[in-house]
Amino acid sequence: MNADEFSIHQKRMRQLERAFNCREGLRREYETLPDQYITDLMMDAHFEGMTKERVRLEAIKDDFYKLRGWDLTTGVPTRTTLESLDLKDVADELEKGT
Repeated sequence: MNADEFSIHQKRMRQLERAFNCREGLRREYETLPDQYITDLMMDAHFEGMTKERVRLEAIKDDFYKLRGWDLTTGVPTRTTLESLDLKDVADELEKGT
């Protein structure tokens, strides 16, 4: 297996993992940090100047979801992303469950 084939297999596995988790109910709103954690980070001297709002965290999630090919609102892999990796059957299954 060459590096390109390995990369495609890796991408497929990551999308399958995400699709499974989404099918089981994982959505964007569950991927966050607890309020206490953010408060503690803001008080730590190493994080001075860090944006003190969750807005920054949401922007980071938007960027990550775009890179992965996931829906920005839900965090579910898009049909286009899944079909590009020959996972049409997975996209069909996700649509049935939503």
